[in-house]
Amino acid sequence: PGCDGWLSLGAPFDATYADYNNLYLQGCNGCFNPTGFQSGYTYDEPTAGTSDNGYIAIGDINDPITKGTGFLVYQWNTTLNVPVEITGNYSLDPFSFPVSYTTTAAGNLHDGFNLLANPYPAPIDWNSASGWTKSGFCDAVYTYNRCLNQYSSYVSGISVNQGTRYISAMSGFWVKAHEATASLQINRNAIVDDLQQDLYSQLPLSVLKVKMESYGYSDETAISFGDTASSNGLGSWYGATKVITEVPYYPSLYTIQEMPYDTFNMAINMMEELEADRVVELKMMAGFLGNYTFNFSGMESFDADVCILLEDTTTGIFTNLRVDTSYTVLLDSTGVPDGRFRIHFTHPMTVEKVDPTCPGGNDGMVIATARPGVQAQFTWTDQSGNLLQSSNGLVNSDTLKNLPEGNYYISMLDTASANCGDVSQLADLYAAQPLQAQLSVSDASYCKATDGGISVSQVYGGTAPYQYYWSNGDTTQSLNNIGGGTYMLWLSDSNGCEQTYVETVASPSVISAHFDMSTDTLDLGQGNSVNFTNQSVNAQSYVWDFDDNSGLDTQVNPTHQFNQSGAYVVNLQANSAGCDDDYNRVLTVVNTVGVEEATQGISFQAWRSEERRVGKECRSRW
Repeated sequence: PGCDGWLSLGAPFDATYADYNNLYLQGCNGCFNPTGFQSGYTYDEPTAGTSDNGYIAIGDINDPITKGTGFLVYQWNTTLNVPVEITGNYSLDPFSFPVSYTTTAAGNLHDGFNLLANPYPAPIDWNSASGWTKSGFCDAVYTYNRCLNQYSSYVSGISVNQGTRYISAMSGFWVKAHEATASLQINRNAIVDDLQQDLYSQLPLSVLKVKMESYGYSDETAISFGDTASSNGLGSWYGATKVITEVPYYPSLYTIQEMPYDTFNMAINMMEELEADRVVELKMMAGFLGNYTFNFSGMESFDADVCILLEDTTTGIFTNLRVDTSYTVLLDSTGVPDGRFRIHFTHPMTVEKVDPTCPGGNDGMVIATARPGVQAQFTWTDQSGNLLQSSNGLVNSDTLKNLPEGNYYISMLDTASANCGDVSQLADLYAAQPLQAQLSVSDASYCKATDGGISVSQVYGGTAPYQYYWSNGDTTQSLNNIGGGTYMLWLSDSNGCEQTYVETVASPSVISAHFDMSTDTLDLGQGNSVNFTNQSVNAQSYVWDFDDNSGLDTQVNPTHQFNQSGAYVVNLQANSAGCDDDYNRVLTVVNTVGVEEATQGISFQAWRSEERRVGKECRSRW
């Protein structure tokens, strides 16, 4: 069901035309109307001449049609609104299409077209990476849109005349080989799940599209710039070649391919990145006299600083397509001279930028310059729309200085030339990535060792070369043979951007010797033992010296007996891993044994001072 017109068909198995229900072929033996106009054609790629010369009339209703081979048939769906059907045994095995490439005098523009058919009873995806093996083929796929009476084209996400990547079950399609060894294989991975997929679904565009219309007749072409043009590995000149419709009164619209194939008529013209100004010739073939309107879309997919103009060389009119998206011309002859319509892609303003030197810096700068000899008004805003600066009058160049990282918008109004008008561009300033370093620390093996280190294994961000300055005065990338402690690194790059790191090299913990004792003064009359409590920190072994010639003691908390009165300097030495610490404390030992008994029987005799005698007499009685 659908429009009256030419329908491209095929079958997922070998068959004859007689196997189809509701096909209604005419002009062939055994057909529905053998004497009617020729309504069925196959396509023979080797036939010399233009691509249209390859159509071969179907001669007999019982002629074979092989799996994967397409054919055209004219269907009257407005009067015979019935589906075309065929029944048979299908296979989902991998399939190799019958394809060829034959060089003829018509040249590469017309050579290599093959009319194929979906070999599976389900929709297939031309873009499926795992479903196809393509060798020696352009990456475009073509179908015939009988409602538009135009060939639809699709390549790399770009379509005209409602072309699509999907090919419905039982549908025929064209592909174009470009070398004699071309081959095309498909497997079941190309099948899509949606059995109701519309053959003519429209895909999002990222290109400039031009649609020409007149009294319900139309045609469409597309121009693409960028990496998509060479993503298929075939080169930037491979897009979708224009196939001219042969239906009377229907116009044709296309553009001219760039070198090396500058004579190619392109339905989808794919070119390299738009870095310089370009002029693309837009060509048309009129079906009748009258008004033709060009409608343009997709201008928003170009950078805002690209001026897109349509030039009519006959009238001298330039149209800014960002402002006026349509252009109407009255043709008094169906012959449109070559070069009449041109599309200009220009950059009226160039922008240079200098990023901030360091993160957080504000030494960035943006310079906007108009074309040589052009005086314009420049206006600068930030990403919030705040006005930052406006040029003082008309100038050729303007500069915005002292900028931090951020987004800045430049608008240029060329008042001297009304063609492009107001163009704008975004300048993104990015500071260098912050300096970052990966540091690893090796601790010292013991408290007095100098075998520690700090290794800087990787530095990234900033701008090389890098400089290193350590708090101990070293300027090497890494520190070696250092003892325990805290070290600081000042890291800088060639722009003077800095980053600081602090690392600690550990060593076995510092030993602190200390102890307490049960008394500071020992009275032998009360006992001769003193208890010592070890309060040392981070020690593993101990040596006690009690200063009484009794030898050394290695107990942790010893008890010691003293037998003589006197003052003793008790020393504790705490040890761990070759490191030690000492602590001393004085112990006083006295002996008051028998003092009370010893003083009994002692008499004292005193004289008054005024007798000027001082005397003392002690007599003991034992």
